[in-house]
Amino acid sequence: MSTIGVPPLKQIVIVQLLCLIVLVISISVFDLTAATSVLIGGVVHIVPQAWFARMAFRYSGARQTPRVLNAMYKGQAGKLLITATMFALVFVFIQPLHVPAVFFGYVAMIIVYVCSAARVLQANSNP
Repeated sequence: MSTIGVPPLKQIVIVQLLCLIVLVISISVFDLTAATSVLIGGVVHIVPQAWFARMAFRYSGARQTPRVLNAMYKGQAGKLLITATMFALVFVFIQPLHVPAVFFGYVAMIIVYVCSAARVLQANSNP
């Protein structure tokens, strides 16, 4: 194999969304505001991460290295900008909001993403 394949990004996003839905449903039994806040926090992670993944894996191959690097820089900058914008919009426009639950949802989706990506890498490294 001459190039690194594109990871199954859609599969990782689907796993994140399924975990987020289960988490939100579980919390909604106790507190609807907290559940909504967890959902918002999860979306604030998933959307910018999907943007980065789309940008980062647009090109492949050794001849495309400058484009790959440029796309990764643009993807990371866009991810940070989108994340900051989404957090700002959430804190300005969403009321009522349970702030610790927003950050809990955000961090939970980071953990799910890292675990899913590690699993994918492990599965791809074993023939």
